[in-house]
Amino acid sequence: MRKGNYVTPTLSDLYHLREQIDLDLSASVEDLRRRDHAIGRECASLDDVGKLLFWIRKQPGSMMEDEARFVDEGAVANVLRIVALASGFLGMSGFLSNGQGLVNVFIFFLFFVLLQVFFCFISIWVMFRSMIGTPPVILPVNPMKYLFSRMLPDRRFYRECQSVIRLLALRYGQEMGAVFTIGAVIGFFLILSTSGFGFVWGSTFSLSNSVVMGLTDIVSYPWSSMVPSAMVSGEAIEISRHQRGVTWLGTAEIEITRQWWPFLIMSMSVYALFPRVVLWGASKYFYRRTMRSSFVDYPGSERVLARMTSPVVTTQAGTPDSDELSETCEVGELGPEVVLVDWSGALETASGDQFIEIKGVPAGRIIEAGSGSLSDDAIQGRRITGMKPRRLVVVVKAWEPPMADLRDFIASLEGVSRCSIYLMPLANKPISNEIFEDWRRFSREIALDVVDVFALGRD
Repeated sequence: MRKGNYVTPTLSDLYHLREQIDLDLSASVEDLRRRDHAIGRECASLDDVGKLLFWIRKQPGSMMEDEARFVDEGAVANVLRIVALASGFLGMSGFLSNGQGLVNVFIFFLFFVLLQVFFCFISIWVMFRSMIGTPPVILPVNPMKYLFSRMLPDRRFYRECQSVIRLLALRYGQEMGAVFTIGAVIGFFLILSTSGFGFVWGSTFSLSNSVVMGLTDIVSYPWSSMVPSAMVSGEAIEISRHQRGVTWLGTAEIEITRQWWPFLIMSMSVYALFPRVVLWGASKYFYRRTMRSSFVDYPGSERVLARMTSPVVTTQAGTPDSDELSETCEVGELGPEVVLVDWSGALETASGDQFIEIKGVPAGRIIEAGSGSLSDDAIQGRRITGMKPRRLVVVVKAWEPPMADLRDFIASLEGVSRCSIYLMPLANKPISNEIFEDWRRFSREIALDVVDVFALGRD
């Protein structure tokens, strides 16, 4: 998907990036440097997203075997559009056909206008909450949640990338709402041209003709000056007042009541279709921005980009200076927007600058937690929230099993959507695959968008 000179990754691209970064954890640093530096020399893109997409395409073909299990986004979108169009058409056709020649205006307005407006307000609320970093809880019966959980080859990926998937679901939701309304309009005109029916209104509330006239004038205000023919006359309102068993409408009266249809079509267009189109455009924009950000900010992406652009330093004798240069080129500093949490004294016997992965974190942004009481951890949590970190880095003792208090501590932090857990090895011993898997399983239980696990390596 392209927009100008920018490329928007797909869910499949993000999934493959995640998979390849996980695979690279078992490869040697020197091999990764040589491979990615060679890929970087071939890449002509100046954009980080373009570089990462090029890097993915250059990986071994075994990764792309997952493509068969990854349901194509475009195919899903086309199916949703067809379903929405058919639902709108059949819904309108069934509604108009079941009225025995008379269509209740209030019920029509409720189902095809007010209900759509209600869904639009929900979409605005969800979109706003998502963009400020406090997304609402998705209902367990949400059909989009069911669709995407089946669409992705690994359900853990759905769990980790909810911020992106939520906006994608919003985008499809607005498109489906707009297509549903278009299908309903098509069904309306088809039934209107093939059968004769009139519009009536009646209510258990004692509404007078003047009240209904005032309501229609308010509703039709946006188009009253441009399309005056889509307004309802007082005569049509008076004749279309219907009381079951009392009112009788002849052919002439039916024709007069049909003055309602331009008003109803304009109501659907202005209050149901137009907001959906606007929200579709907004959700599409925010989805592209969030997807590009998630792609570049995925834990491990910064290493890939550094290896692609950094020179490979080789010497006949491995001097400390040359080693330090090559490691620094690859990793670089984490930056001022990172908060590092020293959990349960993992850094008691070592300085953070001894590890290439966590170099460059200012002392004021290193927080100690997990060694005191729950109230102490709560204070430290509020302190971290006040720092508004873009990324949270937690250093833990690899030899200790994951604990629920760490999970609760991370989940309690507000405004944090990305977390990297770094395992401190015991006496420079390698970390076993079993320990890695324990911590990775633990990371899936943390209620954040992106949580990944890495091993620390001394500089």
